[in-house]
Amino acid sequence: MKNWIILYLLILPLLSSGQTEMVPYDHVLTDDELMELLDIQSNPELKHIQSIYKQGQKKEALEVLTSYFKEKFSERYFFNWKNFDSRFKTYNETYSDRKDYHLKMARSHMDLYPAYTSWKMPFKNRKGDEVSSYPYRHLTRQHKAGDIALMYHYNGDMNFLNYIPEQAKSLNDAFNKGSIESIEDGNGTYEAYRAGNRIFNWLFAHQILLASNNYSSDQQLEMIRCFLHTAAQISHYNQKYSQGNHQTRGMSALAMISILFPEIKGSENWRNHSLRILEEHLEREIYDDGFQFERSVHYHMSDIENYFLPYQLAEINHIELNPVWKNSQGRKEFLLQPADGRGIAA
Repeated sequence: MKNWIILYLLILPLLSSGQTEMVPYDHVLTDDELMELLDIQSNPELKHIQSIYKQGQKKEALEVLTSYFKEKFSERYFFNWKNFDSRFKTYNETYSDRKDYHLKMARSHMDLYPAYTSWKMPFKNRKGDEVSSYPYRHLTRQHKAGDIALMYHYNGDMNFLNYIPEQAKSLNDAFNKGSIESIEDGNGTYEAYRAGNRIFNWLFAHQILLASNNYSSDQQLEMIRCFLHTAAQISHYNQKYSQGNHQTRGMSALAMISILFPEIKGSENWRNHSLRILEEHLEREIYDDGFQFERSVHYHMSDIENYFLPYQLAEINHIELNPVWKNSQGRKEFLLQPADGRGIAA
């Protein structure tokens, strides 16, 4: 009997490792690791992709995989990239003056940072100015990513299309080289609020760019690796509830990634964890009348988005949420208020 117990204890970690395998947080996924993290159970398409990759047809397999996720994004995101052209036409007919605005916003970022930029201070921007903490935090949030992606559709300039995936590549490379601002130093590149904003904005840009055949498989794959690695970072550094909207922004982004990439092993853990933390924020910080506890219009509007976006993605992808999301009329109205529309209105 004793021998059986010893054997069981030795085998148990091997049996459980496949079930709990997660995207690593300490480095950006390699192609081999990405393929191993595909949940091929009951998914013949993914099983075939993994199979041809292991047979040595790596480039072909990666191209098929990006095509697979491209198709899934048309079904899972807030809007279908296949309908982008018609939606963009309607947008410009409705808001005829927006091209100049988006160009101004895009240039305000691109004129400061090259596509392949630095992520470790000190460094100088394109104007020769030293990048201090405040502008660095704006760089990490990537607020102008949507404007940059939209500008490609306005004028077809490939510089606008190439910019975001190249910036993501610079971030991936910088992380692997240890050349980023750490979580502990106050300007963390992957701090929940900054990384969460970056996910929001890059997901939106990614979806817009998917509408173009010029958005290459390599570029899409770079973004996918960045999404998954950032999610792993957010999850690792946010294991417990922490008051305020910084964590909710990160948990919101983590929930979105988990919903958009369910084929990745461990994504269900991400989803359960992020929703649990968000639910704790809902219960502690959103009063029954729907008011956000920090009592500021800015925080109130920001948190509408933090809950509204994963809530909507869950609805789109037929994921049932716990009753806490709508257990009072005030909270339900809070969730159903329109946010600023960056992810939906384009």
